[in-house]
Amino acid sequence: MQAPRSPWRWRHRPTIANGQLAVGTYTWMEGEKTHVPFSLDVLALAGDRIREVTAFVVRPADTADGYSRWPDRAADPSRVEAVFRRFGLPDHVD
Repeated sequence: MQAPRSPWRWRHRPTIANGQLAVGTYTWMEGEKTHVPFSLDVLALAGDRIREVTAFVVRPADTADGYSRWPDRAADPSRVEAVFRRFGLPDHVD
């Protein structure tokens, strides 16, 4: 996935969630010099097309609003454990 002129740098890793195709998304964190977990995106397919994407944003511990971490707040490590590791995804991607 490429977004023209996007200020964010992304990496993606495939997985399966509840029998559906899913993608772990990682965003670049300059302070950590690596891509860290951002969301688990579960894909609903219709034939050979994506019909729907449900994104589970891995939010920081101090907020209920996952989007407030854009672009420079890392996810809570316990939430990374609960979401990303459960689906066999790494804690970071270089």
